[in-house]
Amino acid sequence: MKGVDNSPADREGMTHKPLITCAGDWNLFCTLEAPLVAAIPQDSCEWRRSYGRPPKSVYLEASFVKYNKDKVQVELNLLKRPIFHIYWTDCVDIEYYKTTLREDVESWFKQLETNGITDWMVVLVETYDIRKTNKLLPRTTVLDKIKGEFAIKQTEDRFLSVINPIKSEARSAESWRALVAKIRHFVLVAYNKALIKFEEHMREQREKRNDPEWDFCKYFILQEQLAFVLEMLGLYEEALVQYDELDALFSQFVLNSNVTESPKWLDTFKQPVTSWHAVRLTALVPQHLRDLIIKKKASILDFRSYLFQRQSAMLLLMFKPWEIASRCLSTVHNTLVELDLLGAAAVEGAAACWAQLACAETLRACERLASNNNAIEMCTATQAPLLHNAKDKVCKVFKINKI
Repeated sequence: MKGVDNSPADREGMTHKPLITCAGDWNLFCTLEAPLVAAIPQDSCEWRRSYGRPPKSVYLEASFVKYNKDKVQVELNLLKRPIFHIYWTDCVDIEYYKTTLREDVESWFKQLETNGITDWMVVLVETYDIRKTNKLLPRTTVLDKIKGEFAIKQTEDRFLSVINPIKSEARSAESWRALVAKIRHFVLVAYNKALIKFEEHMREQREKRNDPEWDFCKYFILQEQLAFVLEMLGLYEEALVQYDELDALFSQFVLNSNVTESPKWLDTFKQPVTSWHAVRLTALVPQHLRDLIIKKKASILDFRSYLFQRQSAMLLLMFKPWEIASRCLSTVHNTLVELDLLGAAAVEGAAACWAQLACAETLRACERLASNNNAIEMCTATQAPLLHNAKDKVCKVFKINKI
């Protein structure tokens, strides 16, 4: 069964990866990039979270980019911002460090500090030389100098030396594993900090929901960032919670609009339904529908299609097709009620056709995914209502078209 403890190879829907910048010797890093990218997802890492939330075992992937001082500013967008920063060097000459490298390292630290960034690491890549193994090591290494000048007690473990695995694979194994483990750990520490700030901002925006200028579409995209990050970390159940919260919030606004003054943003979903996209159950993000929401051009059917597809995507990744089936029935019912409450004009038969396609797609997904006896039994229990609903909607379409 797919879930939190499965490797990224199982995450067909995940398109985002943690973004890590690399400063210092870019050419040196490029020689290590391929093995590093391959090594990071190979094992899980425990994510210890704040607010008393239980720790989770997660798998990470990573995408590395060259450090750019002009693009290092911290922004609220959790997906576009770099989450971690590494300085790479293979300098072993203390004199060269003093005369040349130190200034570059200091400049990098100052740029991070100016932008309030505390999630970083310094890596010294060494070449194993068997001829020097029996000789006394120098009393002070370049890494010691860097640590002595830039470390404080709380950051001493962010300075690491690693033996170059490209030049000495056998000798580098232990230090390489330590580096990969540190990167996993510090990336999750960085996400914990970022999510605390993001969730605080999200709560502030949610509390403004009764303000005249508040916009649900804008807020939807904001909270979905959190869902994307949780999905990226393999926490599909928590990502689903975000979509369910947005679902409940939207439904409440629609219901309230029937008894109180309707908010201005809800007019977007009152536009006539002249065309619609059929529901397609896949773990991938239906970007065309998401763009309609961003541009405030989504009809009620467009919005409901997108939301149901994203909820279903999380359930697909958790391998729970039977829950998709039960949710499909409530989604179809609620959408048709909302269409009526909003008074959105629709082409005759549009709602019935949309509902039939949603039921048919859900049935196909259940048949495709119910590969074991337990899943088959649970899916079968929900298939009859889906088939009845689909048949009912087909009859309505036939009646309208006098077939």
